[in-house]
Amino acid sequence: MAIGDTHVRPSHESPFQYDVCIIGLGYVGLHTALTYFASGLSVLGIDASADRLISVGAGMADLTDADREQLDQALTDDRFQMTADHATLGEARAVIICVPAPVNEYFAPDLNPLKRACATVTQHARPGQLLILTSTTYVGCTHELLVRPLAKRGLEVGQDVHVAFCAELIESDSTTGGPDIRSFVVGGAMPTCAQRAVETLHVHTASVDEVPSLAIAEMAKLLENTFRAVSTAVANDFADIRRSMKVDT
Repeated sequence: MAIGDTHVRPSHESPFQYDVCIIGLGYVGLHTALTYFASGLSVLGIDASADRLISVGAGMADLTDADREQLDQALTDDRFQMTADHATLGEARAVIICVPAPVNEYFAPDLNPLKRACATVTQHARPGQLLILTSTTYVGCTHELLVRPLAKRGLEVGQDVHVAFCAELIESDSTTGGPDIRSFVVGGAMPTCAQRAVETLHVHTASVDEVPSLAIAEMAKLLENTFRAVSTAVANDFADIRRSMKVDT
């Protein structure tokens, strides 16, 4: 593996150089990339941050022991490549967008990184690709940022390209502290989009539930994240109460 070196053939006969492209090599994105690599697929990781690419390339990323071992293997294998060049995303059969949505100084979601990533994806997308958005965002985002711009380019969603939204149902692994993805909830812009997404995501985890629309999958993501945030907050509050009352556990 060499950062910026994107010349590798896919693991099967395909017009694409890579099986999967992961956009955003953060906490979830890098784990996702390594999971697909471990399954035997060729993976292209794209991140806009040169510092992040250098950190991952040096094996210094924040990872669980299992993922760190997998990264060590990936960094010496031509099936795993990283780059900051978003134009190369057109070389992957499936593109999975894992860009985070951080909060700004007013604790409001900053969707600019996600909007830029989606704009780049729609600019470089080509027929035959599957585009999956996984970022936490508002209901209707996938249609607004992917489906509509693709249509303006003349790419018919459901035929030329396939678009889906995937909500990961995640728990932190108590033994490793890393992400433990229990299952996926997937909705497609068209039924054929959902079918292709399910096939691709089954490589990552055995449990993939298809729902009838993009909006339902987007809502599932918001519900999951809200539930986890509230549950964690309540648990922390009770921990503080226990300590203040000197209640031993």
